[in-house]
Amino acid sequence: MEKEFIPYEQALALKELGFDLKINYYQHYSKFKKLGEKTKDSIPAPLYQQVFGWFNEPVFNFDTWIKKLSINKWEYAYLIRNERQKSKVYSSKEEAEFECLKELIEIVKINER
Repeated sequence: MEKEFIPYEQALALKELGFDLKINYYQHYSKFKKLGEKTKDSIPAPLYQQVFGWFNEPVFNFDTWIKKLSINKWEYAYLIRNERQKSKVYSSKEEAEFECLKELIEIVKINER
């Protein structure tokens, strides 16, 4: 189940972009960034599907897909519609989701400048 939550570093970047659904939270004071209840120092710890849904809302309007490229091989790629398309192949769905998330965060940061 832990792999379905986005990593702490990306959760922190999303908080800076305004992401705050009422979900699990990373505890700032925790050395190991444990999940738990919301406190004044915590940051959202969303699932990948929640974050991709948030980026699909009208504020950003990004359609994202993680696609398996071959029936016989475990190769994945992601697509961010109306922005950038990556052609790099990833060896797992989790890796493609992570790279897609990083790209979405970067696109929003660049557009805010």
